[in-house]
Amino acid sequence: MAARAYDGERPSFFVGDEVLVDARDDELVRELVDRYGGEVVGSPELPPRPKVVERRRDVDLTDAPQWARVRFTEGPRDLDVDLDVLASRQGSDAGDVTYSSRLLAELAALVRTRRAEGRRIGLDVVGEAFAMPLTRVTEGSPLAYPSDPTQWNMFAGRSRMVEAWQLVDSFRQVKGGSTVWVAVCDTEFWLDAAGRPQVAPGQTESDFGQGVLQWNLVNEGQPAGILTSTTPSPFHGNRVASAALAAVGNRQGAAGSGGLVARPALFLGANRAYDATRAIQLCVWWGIDVLNMSWGFWNPDSDEFDEDTWIETFDWGADNGLVCIAAAGPGPNNPVVELPDDLDVRPATRTPRTLTVGALDTNDQASARSNFGSSVNLWAPGTGIQVAPDAARPLGTTVNGTSFAAPLVSGVAAMMRYCNPGLSADDVRRMLVDTGWQGSGRVSRGLDAAAAVRAALNSRLPDTHEDNSTPGRAYPLLPLGPGRALTMGRFSAISSATDRDYWSFDVPHLSDVVVVSEWYARLATLMVAVESASTNAVVDLARADIATGGVRLTGVLPAGAYRVRVRGDDATAYRLLVHLDEADLAPDEFEPSNSFEDAPVLTFEAAPRSPFQMGWVLGRREWGPGTYPATLHRATGSGPLGSAFVNRDIYRLEVPHSTVFREPTLTIRDSDEPLTVELLDADRRVLRRESPVTDATFRPPPESVGYLRVTGSSPTRYTIVTGLKVRAGVLPGPLQEELQVIPKYWGDPPPWRIHDEVSHWAVDLGRAEVDDGVLAFDLDDQAGEVLFELLDESGEVVRRAHAVAGEDVGARAVLDVADVDPGTKVLRVTRARTAGAASVRAVPPPVG
Repeated sequence: MAARAYDGERPSFFVGDEVLVDARDDELVRELVDRYGGEVVGSPELPPRPKVVERRRDVDLTDAPQWARVRFTEGPRDLDVDLDVLASRQGSDAGDVTYSSRLLAELAALVRTRRAEGRRIGLDVVGEAFAMPLTRVTEGSPLAYPSDPTQWNMFAGRSRMVEAWQLVDSFRQVKGGSTVWVAVCDTEFWLDAAGRPQVAPGQTESDFGQGVLQWNLVNEGQPAGILTSTTPSPFHGNRVASAALAAVGNRQGAAGSGGLVARPALFLGANRAYDATRAIQLCVWWGIDVLNMSWGFWNPDSDEFDEDTWIETFDWGADNGLVCIAAAGPGPNNPVVELPDDLDVRPATRTPRTLTVGALDTNDQASARSNFGSSVNLWAPGTGIQVAPDAARPLGTTVNGTSFAAPLVSGVAAMMRYCNPGLSADDVRRMLVDTGWQGSGRVSRGLDAAAAVRAALNSRLPDTHEDNSTPGRAYPLLPLGPGRALTMGRFSAISSATDRDYWSFDVPHLSDVVVVSEWYARLATLMVAVESASTNAVVDLARADIATGGVRLTGVLPAGAYRVRVRGDDATAYRLLVHLDEADLAPDEFEPSNSFEDAPVLTFEAAPRSPFQMGWVLGRREWGPGTYPATLHRATGSGPLGSAFVNRDIYRLEVPHSTVFREPTLTIRDSDEPLTVELLDADRRVLRRESPVTDATFRPPPESVGYLRVTGSSPTRYTIVTGLKVRAGVLPGPLQEELQVIPKYWGDPPPWRIHDEVSHWAVDLGRAEVDDGVLAFDLDDQAGEVLFELLDESGEVVRRAHAVAGEDVGARAVLDVADVDPGTKVLRVTRARTAGAASVRAVPPPVG
C-alpha cells in the first residue's frame, strides 16, 4: 500500500505496485507488459451460484465489465514523462503533491498520460478502516436532540446500553446470529396505506428500515398504520417501537435499545385484553421472541373478566419462549399509584411471568410519573427518551413515562436472545432483574443492559479462532491484497479475562512494521505486544494509543518469525492489522561514508590527555574507541528518475601499536541482514573478506592505516565496535578469556554496556591513573546495585568499590589505585540484578 497527498489534505491510499486496465483494451494491456515491464495478474473465474440463492433472470457474462490487473516490481521502463509538466496539465502545482513511494509516483504519471488519451486505466484505490463499528454512532441531522446516541441519557448512564451494544456487536462480528423479532402491541403506527413505514422529510429511509412485520388486531387483514393522529399521545405505538427497535447508527433519527439486532413486528390494537392474548398467539405462531405492551387497563371486575384465560394465555406464551414486558403506568391522565395494592393494572400486575418496568428520572430515581410497588420488577430510563420522527414531530422528539422505559428493556431482552437463543422466557426475565443495579427509595432494581447481556453470554464471548491461546498454536495472519498487509480476517475476540490469543507472521527481511489493533474500550483494555518466535522476547516498539479503543505499534523488525500476543482484562471483539514494508533507515552519524575520500576515521585508543568528542576532532571526522550504531540504507542516484540503491560504508582505520595485552580489534555485530565485510590496506587491496556474515571480528595490522568496507544487498542496521582487547590466556591468574580493554576516561568514550550478573573487563592501568590515585565509573539508573573489584595476577581482589543506582538516579563508583602497580589488570563487575542492560562510563577522578 502507498499514499498520495496534496498539501493540507488527508492522504489517499492505493495499491502501490498495480494499475487497473479495461480488460477489453488488449492493445493497452500488451503495451503495459511489453513496453513498460508490467505483469498481468490473473483473476479467478466467478464462483458458481450457491444453491440457496434464487436467480430470477438469466445472466450473460460475456459483456460484463472487468478490470485487468497489471503489476510492476519496479518503475515502468521507457517512461518519458515530466512530472512537473504533467501536474501543471492537471491544474495543480507539482510541488504540492507528495507520494509515499517513487513507484506510485511513476505509475500515477503513466496512468495520467493514458487517461489524457481517453483510455480506461487507473490506480487501485484502497479504502480505509476508520474504527470499530460501534465506536462512533451517528443518527440523523437536524434533530430535536444531539445526533450521537452514545451521549443520550437513556443510554449513557447506569443503564450501560452502549456497552451492551458493543458486547452484542462483538458477538455478531465474531460469530453472528439470527435476527430477533420484537412485537409491539400498541396504538397508532406511522405506516402508509400499504403498511410500510413512512419517511419524514430529511430522512432517506424509515428508522425501522424495510423489514417490518405489521398486523391489525382491530381490523385483521387491514394495514396496521394511520397517516395522521389527533389523540393526546400521537403515534404512541410508533414512538414505543422506536425506543426499542429504531436502527442503531443509520443516521435516520432515533436509536432503539435493540436496534442493532432486532426487527419490529407492529401489532395495532385498541388497548384491549383481547389484543394482548391475540398478540401472544400470533407471536408464538410466528416465532417472535419478545412482546412489549406499553399500555394497560384498570380494575377489571372479577365477575365480568375471564382471569383464568388471561393467566393461561400468558403462561402458555412463556412456556413457548415468549418474553412479555409491560409498562407500569400510569396513563397521561391518571394518578401515580402503588402496585398492586392501590390498583389492579393489567398486564402490569396479576399477570404471570411478565416483567413490569417502572420509569427512572435523569438522577436514577423513580420518576414522578411512574407507578411503583412490589409489582414493578425493574426500572429503566423513562425521562427524555429520544424517539424517531413522525408526522407530528418530523424532526423527532423526546418523551417521558413508563411507556418508553418498557421498550428499552424489551430491546435488551432481544439482545440477550440474539446472543443466546436457548434462553427461556423465565431465564431472560430472571437475568434482567438479577443483574440490575441496586436502587433506593421506590426503585428496587435498575436496568444494567451490559450486565444482562453478559449474563446471557455466560460472561464469555465466542471465539471462532480458538484454540490459538498458546504460542505453539498461534494462527497465521493472512495476506490482505497484493501488498504486505496482514490480517486475521474480519474480527476475533478475547472471550474472557483469562483468554490469550496469538497470531504469527514472518518478516522476510528488515522491515518497518505497523501493528494496529482496535477494540471496544468501554468493554475492556487489551494488551497487545509483538514477540520473537525464536526467543519469546517482547520486541520494543513505539506505542501510540487510539482514543476510541486501540493501539498502534511501530518500529523496525529484522527478518524472522514473530507473534502478536493479545490479552485483556475482559471480553471484547477486536481486529488486528500488520503492515510490513522494507525498512526506511535513516543515514547514520558516519555519513557521508560511501567513498574512500569521505571515509570517517575510526581509532582504537584516544591520544593521552587529548580533547576528544565523537564526530569532528581537530578538524577531521573521527570516532573511537567505542561502540556505535550504523546503517546501510536506501540512497537515490542521479538522473531524471534516479534509481534507488543500498549505500556502502567505508571507514578509514588508524591502527596503533599492538602487544598481547592490547590488540587493536574491530568488530561488526548484530546486523539484521547478511553483510559483506572487507579489510583493505592503505592501497585499497583486500586483505580479508567475510561474506555473508552478520558478525565478524578483525585485528588489522598494527601501526598501519587501512580501510574497512561494509556492503549489503538490502537495508540493515549493524553495530561497529573499536577498541583494544586482551587475548584469552595471556593474563596470569585463573581468568582465561578474551577481555575488552576499558577506554581511557580522557577519550570521553561512549558508555560500555553490562548485561550479565558477572562480567570481566581489562584495565590498562598506566602511570597517569596511578598518579590520579583513583579509577572512577558512572552508572546509569538501570544499573541497580553494582560491585567493582580489581583483581591481581592470582585472581585475588586488591581493590573494591560499591555503588547503588536508584530509579531515575545514577551512581558513581570510585576505586583507590594509588598504591597499585601499573599494568594490565582485570576488573570484575557484579550486579545484584540483571533486569536489562546498564551503561557504565569511565570518568575523570573527583576533584578534591
